[in-house]
Formats: sequence, C-alpha cells, structure tokens
Amino acid sequence: AMTFNWAYFNSEYKDQQVSTFVGLGFVVTNAASSDIQGLEMDMAWQATDRLRLGANVAFLDAEYGEFKGAGCTAAQASALIALGKLETGGKLTSASPVTSALGCQQKFLADGKASGSSQDVSGSQLGGDYNGSLTADYVAPMQNGDSWFVSVDVSFTDSFLYTGDMDPVASQAGFEKVNVRAGVRGENWNLMVFGRNVTDEITRAGGADLPLALGSHFSYMEPGSIWGARASYSF
Repeated sequence: AMTFNWAYFNSEYKDQQVSTFVGLGFVVTNAASSDIQGLEMDMAWQATDRLRLGANVAFLDAEYGEFKGAGCTAAQASALIALGKLETGGKLTSASPVTSALGCQQKFLADGKASGSSQDVSGSQLGGDYNGSLTADYVAPMQNGDSWFVSVDVSFTDSFLYTGDMDPVASQAGFEKVNVRAGVRGENWNLMVFGRNVTDEITRAGGADLPLALGSHFSYMEPGSIWGARASYSF
C-alpha cells in the first residue's frame, strides 16, 4: 500500500564552466570547484481503493568551493566606473591607487589599460535549500464501467538566486504553485479540464543585467494561471 524511497548524494565538481551575462556580453570562466550534497525522499501511499497520496522533497546544500573569477554585478560595475572618474577623471589603469569597488576587482591588459572585471564568490550558495511536491489522486468507477477522477498537486521551493554573479537583486522568493485536473475516462478515451498555477503566482524564471543601461537589471517571468481542456482517443 505504500512505497518510500530515499537517496543521499555528495558530489564535487572541478573546473566547472560558468557563463554569466553582464549586459553587453557573457563572462565565461571556470569555477575552481563546487560542492553539492543533498537528500531526496519520495513516498506514494494507496490510502484507500480510490485515493492515492504522494509526496517528494529534496534538501540541497550546494556552494562554490572556490570561484574567484565570477562576473561582477551591475551595481559593482557602476561602482568601478564611478571610482575611475573619482580617481583619474576617466577609466581606471593599473597605476590607479585603488582598483576595486564593492568587492569587484578591475582587470588590466599588459599595457595597463582596463579590461574586464571579476569578483570572488567562493562559498556562495547554489540553488535553494529545498523543493518538493504533494499530490492527491482520486479515481471512482461509474456504473457503465468508465471512471471519473480528480487530481491536485502542490509544488514548492525555497528562495534562490538565478544569475551567476550572485546579485542579490536576482533573487526569487520561495513559493508554492497549485495544479488541478478533473475528468472522465474510458478504456480508450479521456476528457479532462485542468488548471495550472491556479493561484496565479507570479515568479521569475531568470534574468540578467540590462544591455546598454548600466546599473539596470531585467527579469523574465513564468506564466501565471493557465486553464484548459483536453480530449484524447486511442485507436
């Protein structure tokens, strides 16, 4: 009537390539290492002849073990430009007395001219601390041999950062989303109505620094509530 599974994992990645969009291009560097460990559990329970319940949850502990060449945030890049204007009235050079701002270090070419920047995000967290879902499926027979069904599932996740520069602006708070389905089905046909994200949670799917607008940031969103119907027939 019930199954329960669990798995523990512990992984270490070396020379992991990370790409971060910083407004006008991508900063692609190798993180020296990242350490990921976690615990996953899932359960399915046939509570009654008609009701089946399920749950799964994953706990994650992941961070960059060492990553000194990460792209800088929009705020850090703006601070470097302001520093250059403050110190030299122009751009920073290798001869400037101060060449870092807000943790972002200006890089230089062999001739002393500025060329890119980076920050040290060693020890920064990767992903959220947990995520999972709860499900309930109810199926009941009809007198003609067909059946009707109702299903509900709730997915949830902890807060997380979605850009490689660990910009606190690029943070999605923890959330829950609810999906529902109901319908009737026979031996070779199915009629169903459904709703996804029925509570209309508005969440970010990702984002980056805004091109040609220094210090700005944009996000693109996941869909809000979706309602629909589906009919299928198998020949």
